Amino acid sequence: SDLQTLVKLKEKDYTDLLNYGENFDRYRSTLADLLSNRYIYYLKENPFQESSQPNSLNAPLAYFSLPKGFSTLVLSEKDTNSIKHKTISTYQKLTQLHLKQKDSLSTLITSLERLAYVKDNYTFKNTNLLYEEALLKYQYYFSNPKLQSWITYKLASFYYHQADKKNKPTYYNKSIDFCARTLELNPNSLQAKEAFLLKKTIEKEKLHIQSVQHILPNKPSKVLVTYQNIDTLHLMAYKVPFDYEEDFGR
Repeated sequence: SDLQTLVKLKEKDYTDLLNYGENFDRYRSTLADLLSNRYIYYLKENPFQESSQPNSLNAPLAYFSLPKGFSTLVLSEKDTNSIKHKTISTYQKLTQLHLKQKDSLSTLITSLERLAYVKDNYTFKNTNLLYEEALLKYQYYFSNPKLQSWITYKLASFYYHQADKKNKPTYYNKSIDFCARTLELNPNSLQAKEAFLLKKTIEKEKLHIQSVQHILPNKPSKVLVTYQNIDTLHLMAYKVPFDYEEDFGR
């Protein structure tokens, strides 16, 4: 295949091209990775000639499966010219390559991107639930703490963006827990820095008070208080002279 042809090329001849980003010489820094991911980016940014059935998906659970299961999956022959099929097929080829090379970190990063792609681009029942369950399974599939930190940060980010005080009131707490877990697993990593910033954002104190512009004498008046991470609020009312506003404006 074209991917295998790229693998056979001597990468030392392309060092200047590959030497970029914090992933260089750590994960997905091969010529095959570079060109495959540029191809995926191109497909995402140029959704031309999409299938007449853009949401067709014969086995949604399989697309959320663990790396080995996904690598052996027989992709549907329908819509082979669609953007989605080409993207999923490329992710599968990369996964097969990294599994063959026994490159766990590259396998994980490619898999996390594939999971996010399926979640964002296929519409079927319980998409977010399937994505969440997949990430939770990945924690046990990858036992190395440094690898697990990538997954725990993805979970922290997922719970943060899905948080809703009315329908999902515990999601902010879940996000904080996974941020803390990420910092514990791999404290000096990029994902730990992102987790620290996310935790700081969630725990930040916010307060906004809004009242009506004109308050009538001897009449009850309301104020709207919007707050976050504040458990106590003290208010004090001061009596001001009638002509205070006029004097203050001078």
